[in-house]
Amino acid sequence: MTSDLNHSKLLQFIKNDLVHEKNNYSAIIIKALIQSGFNDEIRSGKSSPYAANPPVLSTEEIHKKIIQANLGTPNFDVNDAVNISMPILKPFVTISSNAFSLTLEFNAKEIPEILKICDQKISLK
Repeated sequence: MTSDLNHSKLLQFIKNDLVHEKNNYSAIIIKALIQSGFNDEIRSGKSSPYAANPPVLSTEEIHKKIIQANLGTPNFDVNDAVNISMPILKPFVTISSNAFSLTLEFNAKEIPEILKICDQKISLK
């Protein structure tokens, strides 16, 4: 097993901070961006991405994913969910008026582990 010093800051954040959040919003945003920007082979760790552009999703798509994962949550407000998550995600996710984008400052080999941790966090809502 490699030490955290060999992991990207994104994976360190996910392993050390994201898992302690009381909600699943940040995990949903990170997972959605990775899924939108990389194909199955890259997401499974079988190949590396060739793109130099970060994964981007529209605000509408991110909102849909957060709402879908939190169906049945009393008094749920997707705008509050985004507002709670963005200060935490700021070094890794940027948001413009109509889109979210993920930094490319992580190793493609980390994608399967990132997705696994995000899935676990999302399922614990």
